[in-house]
Amino acid sequence: MSSTVILDTILLQDTTGIYSFEMVDQNNAAIDVVQLETVTLTYYDKETRQIINTRDGQNILQANNVIITTVAGPPIVTTLTWSIQQEDTVIIDSRRELETHIALFEWTWATTRKGVHEVQFQVESILYI
Repeated sequence: MSSTVILDTILLQDTTGIYSFEMVDQNNAAIDVVQLETVTLTYYDKETRQIINTRDGQNILQANNVIITTVAGPPIVTTLTWSIQQEDTVIIDSRRELETHIALFEWTWATTRKGVHEVQFQVESILYI
């Protein structure tokens, strides 16, 4: 299942945050964490397409500030939680007051299945950082 979320939330430059979403298949049903084969994150600045914090197809399956949990339910719910680090809220171009950053999460299961979730949010420049 693919989805794009545009957040109203603005993160300040050089701060931390948390972003979570439910991982689902093409039928909008949860995928148990034990079924996941790969989970990656590509994180970049929307305007320049510059990769941020070396997160270019980065493995995040229970790694690199990401935890994935499954609650058996019913219904079963699998949640990905990304702990956004200070290095994730850098400003790429110091001339901009606001930058839009995009996080692209991709996951595979059952060898041939793939899911995608994209989120966009803004980072506000702090003058004296």
